[in-house]
Amino acid sequence: MSNTIYLSNYKSSIGVLKIYSTHKGLCYLALPKTKLVETQKWFNKYYFTNNIKKSNIKNKLIHLELKNYFKGIKKKFTNSFDLRGTPFQIKVWNELLKIPFSKVISYKQLANNVKNKNAFRAVGSANGKNPIPIIIPCHRVINHNGKLGGYSGRLSIKKYLLELEKNVK
Repeated sequence: MSNTIYLSNYKSSIGVLKIYSTHKGLCYLALPKTKLVETQKWFNKYYFTNNIKKSNIKNKLIHLELKNYFKGIKKKFTNSFDLRGTPFQIKVWNELLKIPFSKVISYKQLANNVKNKNAFRAVGSANGKNPIPIIIPCHRVINHNGKLGGYSGRLSIKKYLLELEKNVK
């Protein structure tokens, strides 16, 4: 089994995204202004490696899908994942994948969806630790009062992504 992480950069309308994958699939997507030290800590914790090699070929599909997403053509991503986190985090991230394109739900609704109605703060925390934002659409979760709430990649990016999706026919 390979412990190599494949890295490529994708220039998007929100800035440069750093895409990381393993032989199993997409494992991390760093939004613009994500500090390298955060990324390194992530890989040290979950993948026990710093063996990172540049490879546009390994990430070719996600480049195409991101291009089409930002053009408003792609509504669903088809990449495989290599997710690492706690069982609860992975449960939350899998639930995020069920949120329809251009729709939003509240943290409370997300807690209900993972069968833990009082865990809206815990789902908020898991949401914030999502290693593959945009593709696993944590930006589609908002406060129950309709306000955007937080976003690890900055609220301006969350707002941009929600507007982008809202304007796609």
